[in-house]
This record gives sequence, C-alpha cells and structure tokens, in this order.
Amino acid sequence: MAENKKPNLVYVAILAVAGGGLAFDRFVLSAEAGTGEAAIADATDGRQAPTADITAAIVREPLAGRFNTAQLQLAQPALRRLDAFSEPTEDIVILASTDDKTQAPIGGGFASRHKLTSVLSQEAGDIAVVDGILIRVGETIEGVELIKVEPDGVIFRSGDTEIHLTLARPGLDR
Repeated sequence: MAENKKPNLVYVAILAVAGGGLAFDRFVLSAEAGTGEAAIADATDGRQAPTADITAAIVREPLAGRFNTAQLQLAQPALRRLDAFSEPTEDIVILASTDDKTQAPIGGGFASRHKLTSVLSQEAGDIAVVDGILIRVGETIEGVELIKVEPDGVIFRSGDTEIHLTLARPGLDR
C-alpha cells in the first residue's frame, strides 16, 4: 500500500492560525503609530533648517493603546463573582441590618411554631390536625385552647387573645 505524502491538514491549519496570531500581534497590536522623526520645515521662507535643530520626535503610541478603553468597558463588575459557589471576599460582603422593629406575633410565636395541615368537619365534632396531632374543640396545645374550627383555619384562645392558624394549602389553591 502506498503511503500518503500529503501534509496533514490539521497540522497545517494549526500552524496557519498560530502564524496569523503572531502576525496580528506583531503588526497590529504591537505596531507603533509613528515611523520615526520628521523634519520640520520653516514655514516662513520654505527653507529647511539643519536636521539637528528641527527634528522632533513623533510620539509613538502602540496601537493596542486604543483597546484600553474597550478593556475598561468590558471589565467585570466589582461585586460580581465569577464562581457562584465560591466564598465571597470580605470586601464585598454586606451584612444585613439586625434591627428588628416589628412586634412579636400575638401568642408568643404560637402561630409560627405550629402548622395547621387539615380540618375535618364531622357530626361528632370538628377536628383539626396541627403538627400531625388530631385536636378536638376544647383541647389544648401548650396551654392554648382550640375554640373554633373554620373551613380554612382554626382559632385558638390564650387568655384574652385569639390566635388564628390558617390552613396550609398548595400555591395554586390560594
């Protein structure tokens, strides 16, 4: 079988891209705007003075200097983390205010500690399921008495205050 003498196109493409990148870097990004020194002609009489006296250096600026403003515009925002799972640095962590100016809920947080999951209406008496426990009207939880069962919640009494627990429903039923 005859061997294939054609150059591998993958290697040729890689070399072409590398050469193009080097040429772009050399002739575009690193190129200088000026080409040297220019002689300044005397505008009054049109004569040229000696070169040592009138040559001025042209300011040479790399063409890549134009990209500095674009680089600054494309810079990442200061407070944005590139990795969402990494720990934030201390200088960007902003602590939330801990001043709680709201009042404590009536009943000492009874409504926040307990969850009403279902309400049963029967001839023998209404029953509520609070935290998985069946409670009839007149029974107590933590010294708070169940006084009324409604279709969408229950009412407890603690001394003179009434505590309402609403039935926890799925989001579409609200």
